[in-house]
Amino acid sequence: MPFKVTYARWLKTHDRSHRGYNMRKSFPWHIISPVDFNPAVLQAETPIYNKQGLLMGHVCLDAYSHRVEDLRHQFDVTLSDMRVGRSYSFRIVFSDDGALITIHPLGQDRKGQTVKDFLAGHYESYDEHPNKRYAHAILKEAVLRLLKSTGQIDKYSIDQHYPGIAITPLFRKAAAATNRELRQRMTYTIDLSQQRDMWICLVLFLYEAHAVTFKYAPQCGKFLSLYLVETRIVLHRNVFANAEVMSIYDYFDLSTQWHIRTHLGELAKRVVGFQKFV
Repeated sequence: MPFKVTYARWLKTHDRSHRGYNMRKSFPWHIISPVDFNPAVLQAETPIYNKQGLLMGHVCLDAYSHRVEDLRHQFDVTLSDMRVGRSYSFRIVFSDDGALITIHPLGQDRKGQTVKDFLAGHYESYDEHPNKRYAHAILKEAVLRLLKSTGQIDKYSIDQHYPGIAITPLFRKAAAATNRELRQRMTYTIDLSQQRDMWICLVLFLYEAHAVTFKYAPQCGKFLSLYLVETRIVLHRNVFANAEVMSIYDYFDLSTQWHIRTHLGELAKRVVGFQKFV
């Protein structure tokens, strides 16, 4: 039996007075609604296209179980939304007759607690579930704490969404010189930003820091890419005059922030397994 998840079906059991309505109405329904959640046929990763044939994202079935005790079908899925460049993890539960019972985010509480534990020096919480998204969250929280300690946090918006703007010929020409094609996204989610005047992106590796300049620099006045781990290989070096790539250790004065420097060092040791290039 295939199972469907749509906003309308969710509203049948959770009206607008539900305490989680505001959060759930912003779920990526355009990605999840087309999917028939059938554990017998769902591929490891299913691409989702709109009516014009453009790729909107992917859905990956991470786990499925039939809860015999209460006759429930439980799916754990990961969704990637190309529009905003984000991934989401959900648990979806259906009744035995296919009615949608609930959909809720996975991992938010665990991720938040893991970040707090790591920056308190309790690394075993992360070690139990090593995860690149958690590593990025730890890195971001460390940077936010550094900005707070220097009184700079109020200068930035955090995780701000910006609509895509047309890429100028100057940027396209610079990218073409390196055999790169620039693509405009519908929405850009930025770690730290000052409107479109200044965007800051936080990444784990040096090669990622250079690569993301091709994604973000054509969309803002100035772009800064901060990275945690040095790598010898950099395939796509920044070529844009308005973009800069810098180590977090060079950007921040960590001489008086020994505890955060220690935590960042421990994080760097643990993310080596996520490297694509050394």
